[in-house]
Amino acid sequence: GIIRLHGRKYKTVALRVQEFREKHPIIEGWGLCTKIMHSDSESVLFRAAVIDPQGREVAIGYAEEKRSARGINSTSALEVCETSALGRALAAAPAAETPSPQQRVPQGYHRPRAEGGGRG
Repeated sequence: GIIRLHGRKYKTVALRVQEFREKHPIIEGWGLCTKIMHSDSESVLFRAAVIDPQGREVAIGYAEEKRSARGINSTSALEVCETSALGRALAAAPAAETPSPQQRVPQGYHRPRAEGGGRG
């Protein structure tokens, strides 16, 4: 969906992936690829890439998350990190739109809820 941050609307990574898939279907050879670059008890590092029909990486995004005892990263640091890396790769892709909050929000800021009270 759409979330608000500092008075502006941003697309969630889930929506951006959906829109990417609609414009660039798997059947035409487009892809999104993620890889865990590092994972231990303290942090996670992911790399994500947008792949064109010729198999070339046309955009890359990285993300790092610190594991924590509280909050979302206490249980889901891996998932949060992969999602952030995908958001960055999609933002870096040709004809990318406004960067998602993951690219703009300083580390440690709590992610806002999706507009309408649902999850993003």
